[in-house]
Amino acid sequence: MDHQHDAEHEHQHGPALPRLIADTLMEGRSLEAISLLAREQNISLQEARVRIDEYIEHHPEVYRQLEEMRRESSSNLTRFVMVAGIVLALTVLWLIFE
Repeated sequence: MDHQHDAEHEHQHGPALPRLIADTLMEGRSLEAISLLAREQNISLQEARVRIDEYIEHHPEVYRQLEEMRRESSSNLTRFVMVAGIVLALTVLWLIFE
């Protein structure tokens, strides 16, 4: 048996997660996935986080999905803050010149 192949195979696939938890993680709800894993496997939140991190480390598609969601969320927050600032500035100007 080729041990190097087994190690690569194990490294490529890494630890497995129950389907519901993996799906929750892919939806960008990582805190919920950690909580679900902790409850399901009766482990601490810290241990669940370590297992989730290991899963992400071995599944680049999950990492990419989470990063894309973080970027999108950050971009949406930036847009919201900009629009809120413009609305506030216009309101102040309207109150001053009214």
